[in-house]
This record gives sequence, C-alpha cells and structure tokens, in this order.
Amino acid sequence: MWHFLFGLNGRISRAAFCLFATIAFGALLVLLAALYAYAIMAGNYENGGPTPWPSSPLGMTVAAFWLFSLFVLLVSGVLVSLKRLHDRNKSVWWLLVFIALPNVLSTIGRILPEQSPDNGAEIGFVFDAAALAIFVWAFIELACLAGTSGENRFGGDPLLRR
Repeated sequence: MWHFLFGLNGRISRAAFCLFATIAFGALLVLLAALYAYAIMAGNYENGGPTPWPSSPLGMTVAAFWLFSLFVLLVSGVLVSLKRLHDRNKSVWWLLVFIALPNVLSTIGRILPEQSPDNGAEIGFVFDAAALAIFVWAFIELACLAGTSGENRFGGDPLLRR
C-alpha cells in the first residue's frame, strides 16, 4: 500500500486509479465538511468575516492534523497519477499539463475580467473553457483509456501481475 500511495516508479491500472480517486474524493469531502463545520462553530462565517485560526492547543492540533491530511492527499494523488501516466507510457512532465496548466488558465480567466472590464468576461470564459477542456482530457487519459499492454519503459503490465 505504501508503494501504491507514495512510490515514484511502476504502473497502476485504471481500476486502481479510479478506486483511489473515489476514496480520495470522499476523504476530501470529509475534510471540507470539517472545515465548514469549524467555520460555522467559530461564528464568523455567517457574518462574512474570516474564519479565525484556532488558539487552543486542541484546536491547533486539529488544524495541524487537517493540514497534514490535506498534504498527504495532495502528494499521494500526484504520485498515483504519475504511476497511471507511466501505465499510459507517458512521462512525469504530463503532470504539468494535467495539473498545473488548468490552474494557470483558470487563474488567468479570473484575473482578466478585473483588468479589462469591457471584454474581459469573454476572454476569461475562453481561458476557463480551455482549463475545463484540459481537465476533461486528463480524466479521459487517466481514468478511461487503457494502459500500454505488456511491458513498457516504466515496468511490467499491472494487469498481468497476479
């Protein structure tokens, strides 16, 4: 399990990737629900103010655990995606296209309407649509398309190992 979540080399199948993605998405929803519950209990969320950082030792421990859990989800998600790309016989650089590029395009799409009010909304929509298209491409590439059959430069076929 350690190599599956945090290993840098090898390959994983579509089924293993989709199972991880489903569990990770559920864990992320639980973490976000916990953050939302804390914000409601802190009392400032409904008034429009920022959620305060916890000051008690227990609150700081819970916040540190929450941040650590989010970090573990992020790192394991990137590494599992890397192994899935290896199964598709693609290098690590595709992670920049599938993870970083949509975020950059979406950020530009949010900034442009503020910079040029006359036609910024249309240009922002184009950048957001491009980010969505890359995200859909990444989903198809990682979750839908079969891996390389047989051995490739990243290791043996995960479907043949029993």
